[in-house]
Amino acid sequence: MFQRLVQSLALGIFVGLAGAIGFLLAKGEVSTDLLRPMLTTAGVIALGAFLVSLAYLSFVKKDEEEAGKPSPVSIVLGSMVGFVAMGTIGWLAAHEIAVPIPELLRFDPLAPVMGVAAALPLIAFLHFIMTSRAERVRAFRDRQVTLFTERGFDVGWVSVALISLGAGISEEILFRGALQSLATEHLGLLAGLVLPSILFGIVHGANGIYILITGVMGVYFAGLMVWTGNLLVPITAHTVYDIYALGVTVAAVRARQRLAAA
Repeated sequence: MFQRLVQSLALGIFVGLAGAIGFLLAKGEVSTDLLRPMLTTAGVIALGAFLVSLAYLSFVKKDEEEAGKPSPVSIVLGSMVGFVAMGTIGWLAAHEIAVPIPELLRFDPLAPVMGVAAALPLIAFLHFIMTSRAERVRAFRDRQVTLFTERGFDVGWVSVALISLGAGISEEILFRGALQSLATEHLGLLAGLVLPSILFGIVHGANGIYILITGVMGVYFAGLMVWTGNLLVPITAHTVYDIYALGVTVAAVRARQRLAAA
């Protein structure tokens, strides 16, 4: 576990500093007068990324002999640490580029309805993945179920809802609220749609196919943000999809465990 902690620390610092450097370069802040703010921003992002990496420690087993499955409480708490860090980074970064997150969250009664409707195509796609008999799709599905089974992802519906809500809010604040706004402002609309979505895929991806799928989903959420101008829509779509996806995943994990115990 100590080795994994060191690896997570190094990864967190690297990702944080890389993000800080990219953020500051995009803003053009190269003056020596801005050295202190630069270091402050880098430190905040590095610390946040480190906390995100620590959150995933609860899913890691050192080996079969020394570590058991994480408890549902540790999964939820570990996830929430990462979500709080991620949301904080997004909120501060958006504030730095004069895009206050509250201004992107308009509580229009139609926004949740639009978000739920926008989640339906994603849910339909996942249903296809989970039920398809195509050999390659089945192989991909089996790899994902095996991954979550090994991580001990077996939680109740309350935990599923909490994790989904935390992910929907924090990730959309960071990727759509902050990074999309930043990329669009400096590099144009297309870059705003694509670049944060690539990062979104990399952060989520356990393999190349999953990175591609989540990256495309990132573009979809980014498109919702451009279309509606209301961050509440992609937050709702993201949350609703995650509730379904995690629920289906838990069901598949439990089925795999029952099969193994038989």
